[in-house]
Amino acid sequence: MTVYHLRGKVVSTDAPHGIVVLDHEAIPGFMDAMTMPYQLKDPSIISELHPGDVITADVLVSKSSEETVVLDHIVVVAQAKPDYKPSVIYHVPAPATRCRISRCATRTGGRFTWVSSRAKRYC
Repeated sequence: MTVYHLRGKVVSTDAPHGIVVLDHEAIPGFMDAMTMPYQLKDPSIISELHPGDVITADVLVSKSSEETVVLDHIVVVAQAKPDYKPSVIYHVPAPATRCRISRCATRTGGRFTWVSSRAKRYC
């Protein structure tokens, strides 16, 4: 078996058959840059691949008369569609505007007296 290194972008996936279509760069000593389907050695990882993902992988070419070509050791180096969704999305409030104390209270000596109970709630 001969091993070549591949880098390319996922065009589409065929989960039932374990096939991924890649638009890949030239593979030195094997083939020019092109778009073609590849069989995955481990079809269970196809759910992790999305159109637009950039991957690297090993291309395994058998020396038998059939010369089968499969992909192994797939690494997603750039995700087009992140899989992670946070379980909680936090709302970060904008900084509040400060109430001018002179509108809500009057100062008598060293003490503040609220103008009204309504003003007290909003300040």
